[in-house]
Amino acid sequence: MAGQFIATTGTVWGMDCEECEYKIKASLKAVSGVRDVSLRYPDPTLGVLHNDSVTQALIVSTVEAAGFRIDVTKSA
Repeated sequence: MAGQFIATTGTVWGMDCEECEYKIKASLKAVSGVRDVSLRYPDPTLGVLHNDSVTQALIVSTVEAAGFRIDVTKSA
C-alpha cells in the first residue's frame, strides 16, 4: 500500500468559528502520515487524506484533544 492514501471523512461537532476550523486543521496536519485536511467553517464535514499509519482512532483522538467531537462516517 506504499504511496497510496486513504480518505477519511466525518462530521465535526462543536465548531462555532473559523478559529475552531484552524485549530482542528493544524492539529491534524501535525500528525505524521496526514497529507491533507479539508474543513471549512461553518460546514462540519471533515476530510482527511492520510497513509495507512493513521487510524480512525488517531483522527478521533486528535480532534477530541483539540476540544471537539467527531463522528467518522467513512474511510476509503
